[in-house]
Amino acid sequence: ISHLRRRGVHATFHYQPLHSSPFFAARYAGEELVQAARFADCLTRLPIIGHMSDQEVDAVIVAVKEFYDVRS
Repeated sequence: ISHLRRRGVHATFHYQPLHSSPFFAARYAGEELVQAARFADCLTRLPIIGHMSDQEVDAVIVAVKEFYDVRS
């Protein structure tokens, strides 16, 4: 998310596990949910919406590709 923001792309986290949400946290029995925590740490919502120009969509694609190029 910080990589995308540095390139002018507004992305947000996408997933909050139910057991850590304010609604359900008090009802949670405490079992470790490793996969839920992993998904919460790595899923990102990209700003791909219908009224974006082709140039804006291309900018998102380039920023995502740059992230993976830097990490390789």
